[in-house]
Amino acid sequence: FLYSLFIFSIYFGLKKLSDSKIKSSDKLPSVTLLIPFRNEEENIKKSIEAVNQIEYEIDKLEVIYINDSSNDSSIQIFDQTEKRDFIKLIHLQTDNQKSAGKKRGILFGIENSKNDIIVTTDADCFFEKDWLKNLISNFDEKTALVAGPVDLIVKPNFIGSFQRLEFAGLNLSAAGLIAINKPIICSGANLAYRKKVFIEVGGFGDTINYSSGDDDFLLQKIASLGKWNIKFAYSKSAKVFTNGKENLSGFVNQRARWASKGFRYESISTVLLLIIIFLFYIMIPIQLILFFLGNSIIGISLIAAVFAKLLSEFLVMQKGLNDLYDKSLLRYFLTAEIFQIPYIIISPIIGVFGKFNWKGRNLNK
Repeated sequence: FLYSLFIFSIYFGLKKLSDSKIKSSDKLPSVTLLIPFRNEEENIKKSIEAVNQIEYEIDKLEVIYINDSSNDSSIQIFDQTEKRDFIKLIHLQTDNQKSAGKKRGILFGIENSKNDIIVTTDADCFFEKDWLKNLISNFDEKTALVAGPVDLIVKPNFIGSFQRLEFAGLNLSAAGLIAINKPIICSGANLAYRKKVFIEVGGFGDTINYSSGDDDFLLQKIASLGKWNIKFAYSKSAKVFTNGKENLSGFVNQRARWASKGFRYESISTVLLLIIIFLFYIMIPIQLILFFLGNSIIGISLIAAVFAKLLSEFLVMQKGLNDLYDKSLLRYFLTAEIFQIPYIIISPIIGVFGKFNWKGRNLNK
């Protein structure tokens, strides 16, 4: 019941977003786009080419690439690629806090930025030329943070389609929760916020050395102030695109790293919600085992749980895929539902007890 209530709240949040009229600001503010990177020789040129074609007032745009101790040919490729005048490169000076990863780069970029609106994305992300306008147009004087949708570029096979469907679900959950003023998650690959509010909440604070969470922790800190609006740019034209993982192990490693931050959330209610979700998922195979061992009564509970999950999640995915993604992904829905159960159970366990690899670095949670 609690799980279904949670998923249905996301659905009503998405409905609220799609029914509302977007009030875009006519006068766009000055923006600093931060792109931290490490060992992105395969993507850095395409990233610069995407940035070069951004449509935004030149005198209001600053783009800073932050090199986090790359040891491949990323810097040589960066130097050889044609760039517009608003693009610059800075280098992190030390490498003694490896767990901080992306957050150190963002913090260093903010310290070297000249504008109040900070936008973050990744060097392996790509976007249309009007992306930045559509994201930033959601700001007004009462807004501190705007999150945007992210889509995956994947191979046309089951693993790729499952990743894309699952990632869409995460983004839609973020959107729906923001819409009902219960923000929990967002993606740092498509995020904008005010520098002064970042400073007001103490930046990344004591989460700086966590291997993940440059997005969720900040979102929750700003929400806890209770005096700023937080929005989701619910539009296909505000999307960024990034590459999916090539194999299952890469996918699990990434999701486990993301899951590692969950139990470090400051809000007790949020942590309890995550525990309830985990318990719901782990009880499905337990009930299935008990049913096959001869407990016929437990079968009723199992059927009710599976039905509630399928119905609530189908409504969310149908709504969100029509609005933001590709509705043809629904053909993988039932199969993905089966694979999702072990993935949801395993990822938090690895996230709490395991180690992760990121850009050639072995990280603790």
